[in-house]
Order: sequence, then C-alpha cells, then structure tokens
Amino acid sequence: MALVVATALLTMKYQRLGNDSVAAGFLTFLAGESLLLAGNAAGLEASVPSYVGGITLWAAALVMVGAPNTFALWMRLTALVAAVLFIVSACMIL
Repeated sequence: MALVVATALLTMKYQRLGNDSVAAGFLTFLAGESLLLAGNAAGLEASVPSYVGGITLWAAALVMVGAPNTFALWMRLTALVAAVLFIVSACMIL
C-alpha cells in the first residue's frame, strides 16, 4: 500500500515540475502495483494473470521514467535493465 501512495505523490511532484513523461511513468507504476494488489485476494493460481499484467506495467513505467534525462545515468540504465527483466519474466510466464 505504501508503494501506491508513494507513486501517487511522485506523480504529482513530477507533474508540477512539468516533467510529464516521468509523471506518466509513475502513474503507470501506480496502475501496475494496484493490479498486483487486487490480484492477491484471488489466491495463488488465480492471481497469475494480474501478476503478469502488473509486471508488464512495471516494465513500461520503468522505461517511461528512465527515458528522459531526469535521473542519473546509472539509475536510468538500471531501470532499463529491470524493465527488460520484467518483460522476460512476463514472457516466460505466458
């Protein structure tokens, strides 16, 4: 739940700073985390589709946050590597 609140606050912060791409990335991360939280109530087997959807949204969010020059280069590269790993995990599950 703390991640949902934190990403909502980060969305507002970067929106006010005029950095729309980063704000949209944090909003996408918020949607992915909410999808993961909603799927947890269904049990292990039934939550697999929401898990795959959630990590796919996480990957998209990491690309959106890591693409502009807002953060340091090492952080942006780490975000892009993590996005690739999330996509690979989602493809393996599917």
